[in-house]
Amino acid sequence: MSRLSIKTPLSYDDVYGPYTPCEKMKEAAYQNLKTLALTNPGERIWDSNFGIGLRKRLFEHDTEPLRSSIKMAIANQIATYIPFVQLIETVFSPQSDANQTLSISIVYAIVTGAYTSEKQRIVFSPGPDEGVIDPGVEPGIPTVPFPGGVVIVVPMA
Repeated sequence: MSRLSIKTPLSYDDVYGPYTPCEKMKEAAYQNLKTLALTNPGERIWDSNFGIGLRKRLFEHDTEPLRSSIKMAIANQIATYIPFVQLIETVFSPQSDANQTLSISIVYAIVTGAYTSEKQRIVFSPGPDEGVIDPGVEPGIPTVPFPGGVVIVVPMA
């Protein structure tokens, strides 16, 4: 089986050691998108343009210029760094704290040659302590914490 990228956070595996690989395209797309979204521009050594910086933007005041800036950053970064991912839609959901924070959903598909996968959705949301998780997310959906929030992988119907 091919190894497309490394899963993070790193965890020790008896077969691969600390570098457990993503072996499926769906897994690699999710991993790459999560990394791209949560990396701040300037954090990646040798490529200061890499990263969307959503972690900081989730807590900015919800305005139309902010939404436009985020949409453009997501589209440009995906086109540049994850060309096998097709961006379908970016959805913004203000949280229940008087529009002080945002939940951001990215709907995408994986495109390899003539094949396009079913839609996938990943939600970046302030954590339960900072706000309410996207109301469209059903209880029991797995979440991945990051400092100040959570990433939610939502199956699409």
